[in-house]
Amino acid sequence: MNYKKKIIIAISIGFLSAIIAIICIILVRKNMKLPEGSKFLNQDLSEMNHDEVKKTVDEKINSVFSTKTIKLEIAGKIYSMPAKNIDTHFNSNEVFDVAKKGEKDEIPEVKLDRKKLKKFINELAKKTEKPPSKYSYKIEGDKLIVKAGTCGKILDVEDTITKIEENLKQLNFKAIKVKTNDIESNITKINLEKIKNLVDKSVRNADCKIVDGNRNYTNETIGIELDLGTANKIVSDKTKGEYTVPLKVTHPTTTRQQLDNQLKNPNTPYQLASFTTTFKTNPNDPYSRNRAINVQRMADAINKTVLIKGERFSFAEKERHSQANLMAIVYTNGKKDYGPGGGICQVTSTLHNAALLANMNITQVKCHSRRVSYVAPGLDATYSRGGTNYCFVNSEYNFIKIIAYADDKSVTVRIMGSEKNPYKVQLNSSITSQTKDKMTAIGRQTVFLNEKPIKQRDFHGTYCLS
Repeated sequence: MNYKKKIIIAISIGFLSAIIAIICIILVRKNMKLPEGSKFLNQDLSEMNHDEVKKTVDEKINSVFSTKTIKLEIAGKIYSMPAKNIDTHFNSNEVFDVAKKGEKDEIPEVKLDRKKLKKFINELAKKTEKPPSKYSYKIEGDKLIVKAGTCGKILDVEDTITKIEENLKQLNFKAIKVKTNDIESNITKINLEKIKNLVDKSVRNADCKIVDGNRNYTNETIGIELDLGTANKIVSDKTKGEYTVPLKVTHPTTTRQQLDNQLKNPNTPYQLASFTTTFKTNPNDPYSRNRAINVQRMADAINKTVLIKGERFSFAEKERHSQANLMAIVYTNGKKDYGPGGGICQVTSTLHNAALLANMNITQVKCHSRRVSYVAPGLDATYSRGGTNYCFVNSEYNFIKIIAYADDKSVTVRIMGSEKNPYKVQLNSSITSQTKDKMTAIGRQTVFLNEKPIKQRDFHGTYCLS
């Protein structure tokens, strides 16, 4: 037998001997019994072998974990998890060895599934994470209140797991105060330059302009200015979380409320023009009485109308909201008839002549189909519901106000203005042709400024006489 074979045989014999020795030790250990009086967690283990101890640990001792919960305190709130969810238990061999030693205070390591524990803690970390809060500000009167943002907070997963394991070693199930880590962010830092760009505003008065024929209002704006030098000094004190910074505030001289009041009742001290027409009322004729009432109601409808510069007056808009709808004499296609609203054309014509004398810009006008008695030919203005309208624009004055009133004999329209009327206006009427059944005429407006004619406008009328 050579040397190499001898070595292999020796190793094999040694290995086999070791296995036999281990088996013997296991058999001896398995059959070994604990001495009388052996206990673990007040559980009697006297004269139990390994198998008996294992059964007792599995069925009785480990059952203590089925009623225990692991508690974590985060920001004053308690979060719980049943200990059994992470498979907490004692190893029976370790329990056997501790009981064998007879050391009453010694506790073997509590086993658990660390993957399950880490999963629970990670999910809890996400659930309880407090993101960083951005700095904030608000304006209170003439002061800017600025609050610094706060760092975010997130649960320290590894530290929490370590504390849970340490408590389990002592079978301590009291609530654990969890360590949290700061979440840093640039949003917490006060950005005064950005705040200044957002809060600074130029003072602006309320305004009203005519856009596409309608009043377009602009509300007032309070002027605000943040001084960065002053603000930086105040905010430089990092011991505070809230700061009060003075603002320079400039109030507008005209508010929307003041503007509304001014538009409703502007200062119009100057009479730009006045025109009166007359009519007869027969108290015994109901249609005649109705006509007088219609005239009065229509005068009331246009009375106190205010137009700002560039604003259009529409007779139809005023008539729509009036009650000048009683049955009276009307003319349709040159023929006499009876209909609702008879007489309101006298108000239209009276207003038309006043508007011409005030040098308003007449934008829509039409003469009657039959000659009327209360104004000269060519200077009358008709109106029909849903048909012919009468309109003009205040193109000259900041404000004008129409004053209109009537009784059973006459109707007067005065146009008041915020400035004096610099113009002199002449109104003339001339008949250009006439037959038994028909007449044509021209009403002419001539406007003078500083005694010089600057504008002339003709209004043509064709009237039925039969």
